[in-house]
Parts: sequence; C-alpha cells; structure tokens
Amino acid sequence: MRSYRNILLRTASLGASVVLLPYAAGAVTVQDLIIKVSNLINMLVPIVIALSVVAFIWGILQYVVKPADKSKAITVIVGGIIGIAVMVSLWGLVEIVQATFGIGGQPPLQPGVVFIQH
Repeated sequence: MRSYRNILLRTASLGASVVLLPYAAGAVTVQDLIIKVSNLINMLVPIVIALSVVAFIWGILQYVVKPADKSKAITVIVGGIIGIAVMVSLWGLVEIVQATFGIGGQPPLQPGVVFIQH
C-alpha cells in the first residue's frame, strides 16, 4: 500500500511542478496558470472517477464472493464512493471557477443574467 502512495505522491508533485514551473519563471500570467490547472484537472477527473467506479464494483464483488472478509470489501466500497463524490465535487468547483472568471471560453457570470447553452 505504501508503494502506491509513494507513486501517487511523486506523480502529483511532478504534475504540480510541471504546471507551476512556467509561473515560477514569470513566463505566464495567473489566468494562464488557472487555465493550465483546470485543463489538468479536467483531464484527470474522468480517469479518477473511472478508477473509483472500478474500486466500487470490485468491493461489491469481494463482498459477494468472499463473505468471510466483509470488512475489507466494505472499506473498498466506501473508498470508491468517497472517490466518486470528491472527484465530481472537484470537477464542479473547476466549472464554477471557470464560469465565474470567464476562463476557458465561457463568458464571465453576471448577476441576474442566466446563460443558456445549446
């Protein structure tokens, strides 16, 4: 389990350094940084949601197939549900930030104005 955590932490730190390196060098604006981070999140969220769904289904299968080891299966099921909830929430927050500041081709939100997209 520790090796997976190390791999995940190293991958996350590498991704963060790649995204933040141009900003640290002064080559991009804050808006460019927000766009890059939101593009990275929009790319990773579906992958993590898919992995969470697979974990959820795997936990259900373990619960049914190995009834003697229900506590592990329940832990995997709950982890999958939490992963799905966190990723969907994160995706929603990114969309809210993009809509609020008009980043990513969306017009900025204005009070009292409703945008209907077709």
